[in-house]
Amino acid sequence: MKKYRRFTEEFKRSLVPQIDSGAISKAAASRENNISPSLIERWQQQIHEGTMQSRPTVRADHLSCYGYQRLTTPNLDMFSQEGVVFKNAYATNSWTLPSHASIFTGL
Repeated sequence: MKKYRRFTEEFKRSLVPQIDSGAISKAAASRENNISPSLIERWQQQIHEGTMQSRPTVRADHLSCYGYQRLTTPNLDMFSQEGVVFKNAYATNSWTLPSHASIFTGL
């Protein structure tokens, strides 16, 4: 009978960046920790998945997830409860296209 180990989220989140940066190979990580390479690939997909929403024409002071009294955006509020909401965000430009280019390239 095979014995299964439980891996914590903290362990997964510490191992995946090491593999991504090349500090340790996927094969070495699987050997050292007795983990199948396919499981490591699944962890990488889970950690790297994400969604970014940009609403350039919506004012933050009129969104209920930012404290507006009226329930103006119920679906966005549900989404924001499970994710990260930035209270302060700075744009590189007032125009959406160059701002998005900066977000996705880091320039």
